[in-house]
Amino acid sequence: CITQGLVKLYIESESEKRIIIGFAKPIDYIFVPGAFTDKRHHFTAVALEETTACLVGADVFQQILEMNSSFAGAFLTKISEQAIRMFEQLSSLTHKQMPGRLADVLLCLSQKIYNANPFVTSLSRQDIADMSGMTKESAIRILKTFKDDNLIRTEGDLIELLNIPMLETISRNG
Repeated sequence: CITQGLVKLYIESESEKRIIIGFAKPIDYIFVPGAFTDKRHHFTAVALEETTACLVGADVFQQILEMNSSFAGAFLTKISEQAIRMFEQLSSLTHKQMPGRLADVLLCLSQKIYNANPFVTSLSRQDIADMSGMTKESAIRILKTFKDDNLIRTEGDLIELLNIPMLETISRNG
């Protein structure tokens, strides 16, 4: 359970290409899907800023689930929400053009991760590319296009969404 900070979650292919599959922030928990099946870690978690966490062993966690049905229900809801976000991300990565995918990323960062506009991000341009399933060069090129079209403003690590309705249209139309 993350109690302070921000953590990125990603999977990495054998060719070392990464896809960021999510983030954990206070008070999210990072559930390892293999904890109750194959005892493997199927993704990597890396702190993006100073982070503190409370670690609970899988056996203890399983006992809590068995003894507390309210907690188990809330946990299932959380896992279901994560699965839905993964399906949405998979759909975006496979059905949208690069500008739509990058618009999705910017809207997600503003509205779901940082809950602010403008926001200061601890993500690198490579991380933003990894979230959208494209190369860093493509992500930078599209960010520049968005900036030139006055959809966003960037200054170092600060990103401001200047035209959210247009970014939502780009996201919707892919």
